[in-house]
Amino acid sequence: SALEAEDAAARVAALSAAEVQAPEAELVRGLLLGAAQIEADDTQAAADTLNAVATSDADNIYKDLAAFKAVLAQGAEMDANERRIAFEALAQPGRPLALLASEQVALLDIEAGETQAAIERLQAITLDAGSSAGLRSRASQLIVALGGEPESLPTGTESQ
Repeated sequence: SALEAEDAAARVAALSAAEVQAPEAELVRGLLLGAAQIEADDTQAAADTLNAVATSDADNIYKDLAAFKAVLAQGAEMDANERRIAFEALAQPGRPLALLASEQVALLDIEAGETQAAIERLQAITLDAGSSAGLRSRASQLIVALGGEPESLPTGTESQ
């Protein structure tokens, strides 16, 4: 019923008050509460909620998702070097959100004026067979906007 509340503040209140019995339910509540806090423009509370999920005993995909969203929620309020460290950790090969985190590192490269580093990182994303069509498209568009020429996967190797 907390999700049926009309505005974000009401969802935050309802989710905060909800009693959960199982660790899995607490995980879901934390992710939903963090999202509602972001929607309610309470980015610090969202970051705290999501960081609690990120440091829990949850599966890595949920921990990485929560950590990723916590950094995004803080945006420019978080020091650029701290954001870079957080996204680089999430961008390590084998991590569930590695490609999305790598895209965020490329955006930080652009912000820092490191155009060539951004282009190289974006090229790696476009050439990664695990990249979704949307991510590949965003990366290609950024490469062009930065004055580069996107490379493409050999025919038949793009993911569907």
